[in-house]
Amino acid sequence: MKFAICDDNLLFIKSLEKYLAKYQIDEKTDFQIDSFSSVEELSKACEDEFYNIIFLDIEFPEKSGIDFANSLRFSKEDFKTEIIFVSGSEAYFRELFSFQPFGFLKKPIDYKDLKNILDSYLKKSRAAENIFSYKKNTSTYYLPFEDIIYFMSSARKVEVFSTEASDSFYARLDDLEDKLDPKVFIRVHKSFLVNMNFIDSISPSSIILKNGKTISVSEKYSKNILSLLEGKFGG
Repeated sequence: MKFAICDDNLLFIKSLEKYLAKYQIDEKTDFQIDSFSSVEELSKACEDEFYNIIFLDIEFPEKSGIDFANSLRFSKEDFKTEIIFVSGSEAYFRELFSFQPFGFLKKPIDYKDLKNILDSYLKKSRAAENIFSYKKNTSTYYLPFEDIIYFMSSARKVEVFSTEASDSFYARLDDLEDKLDPKVFIRVHKSFLVNMNFIDSISPSSIILKNGKTISVSEKYSKNILSLLEGKFGG
């Protein structure tokens, strides 16, 4: 997961970053944090990055947080990114509901308030079943299903490859296959479980993913794969 902070007060950014780091330790979770001091910087970053949550100040010298929220929701039609408005004043909060914010935090932020809102976000994400979670050591990590390209078993571990990076954890690929949506993730080999949305082409003996990787298709799974792809792509 990726979070963004957008505020023109450097001290506030450092304070929120510290609280977010504490939350990761307390809740044994992991996410990336990018910070920006202007709406212009944030807007440019959003051209290449998706942020699960944006902590957004309202008042800036030039473009405001309201300007950004209006563009995100109604110009780009992005209703997936969650916005948490932060402000030293509650005067704006009522007029911001049209942007469907996930919540509001009043400056100076109280850690308990931040924790409550992040707890709610994680519960909502898991309930929506769009987040894959796995444990590694004593921490829990989260990946959007739509970002996962494939899983590969290796010894007693499973490696997960996403659009952002790769990681490994102790698990059995058979167990993962039972838990994942068979309309999205298909077994192509005893060692590979692939997200169909990342398949570029298929032959009787192999598939090629959109990132260029070729994966062998074993005879055991070839008929199931072909039938699933015919259903997905209309033959």
